[in-house]
Parts: sequence; structure tokens; C-alpha cells
Amino acid sequence: MHATLSRVSLVTEIDAPHRPPDRRYVEDPAHFDVELSRVLMHEATHYWQQLSSPALLILAGDDWQSLLRFRSTGSADGTTTLRPQFTTPHPAFGFSILDLVECLSRYWDILNTGPHDLVEAELAEGGQLSPELAAELEDARVNGLFRSDDDGFSFATVSLAMRIIGGSYARPYRDLEQRLGFMTVVLFPLIAHWALQTNDPVRMFDAFTLRGGSAVARSLKRSERMRFLRPRVSAPDLEEEQERLYLKLVPLMMDVAKGSGTEVRLGSEALAYTALADHPVYRWAIDWVSRLGHAAMTEGLGRDVRRRYRGDEVCALIVADRMLALPGGDHRSWLHAYLTPPVHRFNDGLTWYTNVEPVHDDNVRIADQCIEIHTAWEEYRQARRGY
Repeated sequence: MHATLSRVSLVTEIDAPHRPPDRRYVEDPAHFDVELSRVLMHEATHYWQQLSSPALLILAGDDWQSLLRFRSTGSADGTTTLRPQFTTPHPAFGFSILDLVECLSRYWDILNTGPHDLVEAELAEGGQLSPELAAELEDARVNGLFRSDDDGFSFATVSLAMRIIGGSYARPYRDLEQRLGFMTVVLFPLIAHWALQTNDPVRMFDAFTLRGGSAVARSLKRSERMRFLRPRVSAPDLEEEQERLYLKLVPLMMDVAKGSGTEVRLGSEALAYTALADHPVYRWAIDWVSRLGHAAMTEGLGRDVRRRYRGDEVCALIVADRMLALPGGDHRSWLHAYLTPPVHRFNDGLTWYTNVEPVHDDNVRIADQCIEIHTAWEEYRQARRGY
């Protein structure tokens, strides 16, 4: 099953027939209609990345300006502020921004669905392992690390799944694992998230690992409580550790970025500095990022943020950004309620508009704008390709 999020229209195209909406796609992706749940969560992760990453906002801004030019002049020439380096591997590090984006989404695929289930499904479908991976898998099974009696999984299982399921996109995770070992499962999503909040993600992924990740990893000790993780509850001990580290590492990462000639900037802050400032759907979505943060704080989340930062709006944006950086467990329910991708369009032409249970008055208006932009974007792409 294949799906794609359009960065310019924020429409998610799903190559599958329409199913009835159901909250379990988000709340229990490890056990409910797993194939579609995995696709929906993967594209939702891309949507949340899009709203939190200046690098991806710049890329979408290129597309938006190209579309506006096409609408006004008929010219199908594209704007390429960032696109060439988006898909081209960095000469020093061997992977591209796209590799980092996809690797991060696959990490959340694996954590939310369960790496042991995904590995076993891959093998059941005829997937072949290298001798090295086959030996590691057998060793994990023999030592009780692949799957626990109560359906848990270990760090070793995550590592195996990233290499088996992640394919060529898993390189950033593998590179980090060579430096940080088992702590990669804790630190990877944070380091990748902050790297994508700079204008030079691949270089800063390396800098954040070198200056921040390694120091933190050395200070952390393996916890027996975190030996086995569980996909249904999405590893509460892991989430707690990641939430703590988010606040601990933010100042360090900002200093590292500044020393490297760039800066870490929240997507909500960056929107005004990109070519998307007049994009109606992005403005709507970024407004809901702020609403998410304020609502979460009203319910008592973010007390640790208030102890470090001042101002309701600043605290709300940081609370929301932490959810966007760590979209597992309880965060999934919050993100689903406030930041569901605005349109899912299935291959039979039927759609889901915004939330599974619509609660916002402007759902239909925004969804219609998404479809309008998406239709125009398809016309532009056809004109640019010539067919």
C-alpha cells in the first residue's frame, strides 16, 4: 500500500479503497488494520514534520511560489531554493535531507506499530536477510530480546527493524547507532527533529550528534524498566526519558547550531520567513499548532516547560513542538485531535476531511482549499513534465 503527502497542498493521497474513519488507526496502530494504520501514521508523521521543520517549509515554499507563478503567467519553471540538496547525498556524510526525513518517519512507523511484528511480516512475505542480519535476529531470539512473553520488544529489535524495514533510508539511524549504541533509540528522533529545524539538516545532524548526543549518551545508563518496550502503550518509560531530554538538550542544541553558523527555529516561527506566509492552509495549520500547545497546558501538560521558560505563547509553542518531535503514545491522541492532516484522498475518489470526528467549524472550508490547491498543483506538474 502506498501513500504520499503533497507538501504544497497538504493532501494525503492513499493508494487504497476508502475505509470508514476510525480513531483506532491513531490510538492503536499496532493492532487495528495494521497495513493502513502504518501508512496513515507514516504520512501523518510527514505532516507533523512539515509543520515543525523550517527546511521542509522552505521546500514547500518553493513549490507554492512555482504554483503561484504558473497561475499568473503560465510558466512552469520551478523555484529551487533547497530542492537540489534535498535529494542529493551530502558529500561528507553520504545521505540527503530526504533520507533523514524518511528515516525519521520509519522510526515512528516501527515504534508505533511494533518492530517485532514488522520484521515477522516482512519475513512472512518472503523478505530475505543478509547472513549478518539473520545471525543477529537469531541471537536476539535465543537471548529473549526479540519479543517478550507479554508482546514487548527491546532496543535490539528496533535496531534490526530499522535495518530490515528502513532499507536505504535507514542510513542516518545506522550512523548514529555506530556512535551511540543502544541509546540511539532514545536520542535519534530528537537529534533528527532539531537538525530539520535548521537550514542545513544533514550537517547539523552530525554536529548535534558529535557535540550533544555523545555527551548525553555517556551520562545515561540502561534502565531495566526500558529493557522491553510495548507498542500498544508505546513505551512509557522511553517517552518519559525522551520528554526529559527534549528540555535538557534544547539550549545545548541551540548553542551548537549558533556555533555552526545556523540556528534552530520552530516551524511556527519560521513560517513568516518563508514563501508560505500567504498560504491559507499553512497559516491555518500553524495556528492549530499554537492551539494544541495552549490546550495541552490547560490540561496540566508542560509544567516542566513553565519552570524553564516565560510567557504563555512561548511555553505553548515549546509544548506543541515537543509533541511534534515525539509523536508516540499519549502525544498521538493530542496530535490527532488538533493536527490531523486536513485531507486524506483514497484511490476510489472518496475522502476523509481533517479529524475522524469533525469538531472544528472550518474543517470543510480548509479541506476545500486543500483540494483546490492540489488540483492546481497537478496541472502545474503536468505542464512541467509535458504529459
